Amino acid sequence: MADPGAVVLQLPFRGTWRVENSPARRVPSHGTHLFATTYAIDFTAVRGRRTATTRDWRSLLGTEPVDRFVGFGQPVLAPAAGR
Repeated sequence: MADPGAVVLQLPFRGTWRVENSPARRVPSHGTHLFATTYAIDFTAVRGRRTATTRDWRSLLGTEPVDRFVGFGQPVLAPAAGR
């Protein structure tokens, strides 16, 4: 039987996403302790096996515009009801 005081959470997005702890070998993982990012986990939207809609020379250099990525512009949802 579920605890009546339990809060049921949901992931804050829909669709298929990849979970990455990057970079995994460094603490703080995103280069700072600010804004609760010390042990941050990244969620990356994917379509099929791709994270971006286009692949070209920018993909190799890591300078792709954000609007190429599948998750760009997708809504971020609340993990639980609130007020």
